[in-house]
Amino acid sequence: MPCDTRLKPQQTIQQRAEEVRRAVAKLNAGLISGSIKALVSKQGGVAFPGLTEQDRDGVTDACIYRRLM
Repeated sequence: MPCDTRLKPQQTIQQRAEEVRRAVAKLNAGLISGSIKALVSKQGGVAFPGLTEQDRDGVTDACIYRRLM
């Protein structure tokens, strides 16, 4: 998945894939608990307010949405 290819320095694709999975799992837990909401703009863009930059770990909203679907 394209989200996995935005590597940090000295990072393997497998390590990045695991980071993306963890970020999506945190978002999913937040959606279930209600601490994070999914918003869709009039143009169709998806955003997840309530997800901190630390929890996001460099993963975009679009990537998270694709992983959830």
